[in-house]
Amino acid sequence: MAKHGLLLHISLTLAAWLPVGAASAGTWQPVGVGDCPGRDVAGSRGPKPEAARCDASFTGNTAVCWSTGCTYKTVATAACTGGANPGQMYTCAVAGAAPAAPPPASSGWQPMGVGDCPGRDVAGSRGPVPEPGKCDANFAGFTAVCWATGCTYKNVLTGQCIGGANPGQMYTCGAAGATSPAPALAPAPALPPPPAVPPTPKLKGRKYTIVNYTGDKTSAHDFIVDWKACNVAEVGMEFERGPEKITVEVCRPGSRLIIKADYKANNYFVHYDWVVLDDGATLAGAYCDPTTCGPAAGKRAK
Repeated sequence: MAKHGLLLHISLTLAAWLPVGAASAGTWQPVGVGDCPGRDVAGSRGPKPEAARCDASFTGNTAVCWSTGCTYKTVATAACTGGANPGQMYTCAVAGAAPAAPPPASSGWQPMGVGDCPGRDVAGSRGPVPEPGKCDANFAGFTAVCWATGCTYKNVLTGQCIGGANPGQMYTCGAAGATSPAPALAPAPALPPPPAVPPTPKLKGRKYTIVNYTGDKTSAHDFIVDWKACNVAEVGMEFERGPEKITVEVCRPGSRLIIKADYKANNYFVHYDWVVLDDGATLAGAYCDPTTCGPAAGKRAK
């Protein structure tokens, strides 16, 4: 065999043995919280997916990760819903590779697993599922998050809706005939801005930092308590869930405080019941919202 022919033969033989991922490695992109049953093809340890498992053959497919490990699923990420163990979801993106076939196009709200993201709320409704009329061409690709008593609507692409403190059932708007939403890194289509929220009135009183416990998760809330007038305000939450109204149900300085926080925009509420300890320095008790209850306690800020 001629020298050049021999070199060509060796090169082709080596190329045949190279793994596909070595020539077309991709990246794992986080797409929110969720899970789907079955279709598991591999697993790995650690809280993030292994880079080598994202290649051209796995483009558009899914990894779901928890603190101790990840599972890899041969299912398009947008179709990975309904699982019983939500974790951080990732999709495999490979430059230049054809994406996995998406689920059949449909109009209306489509469930996308469990999740939440802070802010960007533009509307609310009652009931455990989103209103059909709120999914139109102008809202295509955007998000609804629903709990047992109501839904909030967010002008953020569903794949970018992560990191919120109150996970609920997420939906994406798949309006028929709408232009496809911009890619994840592109600016979101402009929508009319939500009405300005008036600032929380300033109260003279004591500030308490309260921590709510839900399983192994925590969320902190700051309250100003005017013990003389028995008025209470929460600091900052009007930017998370919209206008908030706090009703003081029981106020006994040095002994007991019971309040209810209502968010009328999405029919959400939180009920707090505390005993007052350490000469007013500590509030200890519990909270309940429409879906869960847990301990809620904290200290007076210095």
